[in-house]
Amino acid sequence: MNRALATTEILLLIFDHCDDRSNAQNACVCQLWSTYSLISLWSYVSTPKQLFYPLGSLTKLASTRKPQWEFRETVIRQVYWTRFRKYSALIQHIKLKIVDAREWAQPFDHFQRYRPTYDLFPNLQTLEWRSTLLDFSMRYCPMFMQSSVRTLRVQLKPSDRENYEHDELDGFIDFITGRLDALTKLEFGSSHALRAEPDADSHKTLAEMFSHLQHLRTIIIAHDLFTEDVFHVLATLPHLRELYTRQRDKVYDTYSDPMIGQGPLCANAFHSLQDLRLSHAYPFAIQLLRKLPNCMQLRTLHVIGPNPEKPDSMQTLLAAIGELCCSVEEVYLDSLCPANREEPYDDCAITMETLQPILSCKAMKSLSLFHPNAPKVFPGEVLNIAKSFPYLNRLFINPDPAFHSPSPSPVTFAILPSIAEDVPTLKELGLYFDASSKHFPTSFPRFQNLKELNCGCSPLVEPESVSFFLSKALPLDCRVSGYNGLDFFPEVNSASGSSGSGGSGAADAGEGKYSEIRAQWEDLDARLPLLRRFRKMEIEEEERTRQRKKQLERVERKDVEENLLLARVRELEDEVVRLKQIIEERMGR
Repeated sequence: MNRALATTEILLLIFDHCDDRSNAQNACVCQLWSTYSLISLWSYVSTPKQLFYPLGSLTKLASTRKPQWEFRETVIRQVYWTRFRKYSALIQHIKLKIVDAREWAQPFDHFQRYRPTYDLFPNLQTLEWRSTLLDFSMRYCPMFMQSSVRTLRVQLKPSDRENYEHDELDGFIDFITGRLDALTKLEFGSSHALRAEPDADSHKTLAEMFSHLQHLRTIIIAHDLFTEDVFHVLATLPHLRELYTRQRDKVYDTYSDPMIGQGPLCANAFHSLQDLRLSHAYPFAIQLLRKLPNCMQLRTLHVIGPNPEKPDSMQTLLAAIGELCCSVEEVYLDSLCPANREEPYDDCAITMETLQPILSCKAMKSLSLFHPNAPKVFPGEVLNIAKSFPYLNRLFINPDPAFHSPSPSPVTFAILPSIAEDVPTLKELGLYFDASSKHFPTSFPRFQNLKELNCGCSPLVEPESVSFFLSKALPLDCRVSGYNGLDFFPEVNSASGSSGSGGSGAADAGEGKYSEIRAQWEDLDARLPLLRRFRKMEIEEEERTRQRKKQLERVERKDVEENLLLARVRELEDEVVRLKQIIEERMGR
């Protein structure tokens, strides 16, 4: 065997790229391979069938209307538990999603009833549990809560009943605080049962849970669980670095921000927070930033509003960021467009005036701004924004508006050479272009690090010319993306048009318009790979031509050197002849 195939790190790297079937075969090669292939095979468990496999054969009952799995034997024998403990010691990540609890009720019940010891997963690091039945989660999820777990993701969604007793949630929280007091990352999903008043007992229970988990560094909770009680407890966590609030749905019909109180926080509140991502309205985000005593240390700020926000609100938020978070490196602002919206918002678009306050954040590396209406930013203003950030890697200025502007975008592909020259660090660029062939620049840009050009839903006129230009202008490994949000628009128009007879024609016209843009971008996507292959062949031919020129120059230089050497030899020969003549003359005298 080659010595490299006996190296631990190399074997683990190879086996991590193999599927389960291949690793099962690798385990039969030799003792060394068996050890490390089993580590790769059992380090990640994603299905109950894989988890219960060492405990005996499972059978699928065909007599029931829905599939149900059961152990063939009524009691799990000790020899099976010995085998299970051998493999369970290798498990580091468990991710279980139980869609129908009845499908796996018997195996889980036997596992809980007959296990010989509590500590069956001594090396478990990550536990992810998602179930549609709340009582099933509360009953079986604590079996996997080992003291070694550092990451917990739990999603509680009751489907069999509208609500549940507070004692049930209280008992589940007790398991988390009692067994997982060393957690560093917690993702707590939302449920309809928890959508109660801010002073509900369930929210106080959640706040008490967070107060016991003093080692948390990352918290991800549903936005409706971010109540005043929870907020004030999170402010006291000494190691909290990342705080995310997530939306339960894409678009809300009704939405209300939580109350976080009017009084100031203590000086040490959120003193380690560096990454803040909110799914709340912009005014709430502004209120929260002004309440935080240590905004200067924030490095990442994401705010996704559940409802459309006016540019005035975005400008106010950007002004607060520029004033309070001048060291921020990544900003992402977005607001969702309601599904029943058919017309764009009047006098509502991102302009240079909107973006002016953020230009004071000189440490910015990523700036992404989105709005339902098309932006009104001119090429010179885009360049001014890009040049204001010397370390900029990503710049997205609303490439995917939900509604097109009646007038073409002032930004064209002619801006690309200037951006390539003035912002050499740029890796991702997203703008709402006027993608017309008549606006192509006369010289091709020379991007050094660009990996993605996002044109969003920019109107496209001639896919042939645009694809030819992009194949010439961009690096070969740069990804071009267009019509990103067009899957959403036909559904929006059709949904709004179905509400009345007069809207059906507008919906059909809108759907036809976006379908045409989609077809044009798909045509560009189909052409671009072939043109890039030709471009690659041209680059290779240019490289070969350069090599031939260099070789020819070397040959010519060598010929010149040989000619000079030959001339020097002739001069020396002539000098020798002349010296001989002088010597002969002197000898004759």
